[in-house]
Amino acid sequence: MLAIAPNDADAGFAEALPKNTFLLDIQYNFSWLEGAWDNNASMGPLIPVIERYEPGGGKQGTLIPDASVRYHVMVFQLQYGIVDWLSLVLGYL
Repeated sequence: MLAIAPNDADAGFAEALPKNTFLLDIQYNFSWLEGAWDNNASMGPLIPVIERYEPGGGKQGTLIPDASVRYHVMVFQLQYGIVDWLSLVLGYL
């Protein structure tokens, strides 16, 4: 009967370090984006094609952008457990 009884959730997201404990955490994030899906379920450019017209005149041309997005982020965190329920965190981006 105890196996099916409800219990408290153990989330673990905001846990503190034990007292007098250091933790060095280094994270590297890399992301890229080169296209976007349109309403027809096909891959298209990030920026739509732009048709240029002269004021009161004809079509000048079409701008077709070739945009892509890339970023690299290195994150450093140093944590110290002051007491069992409180940690000090220093971070550098």
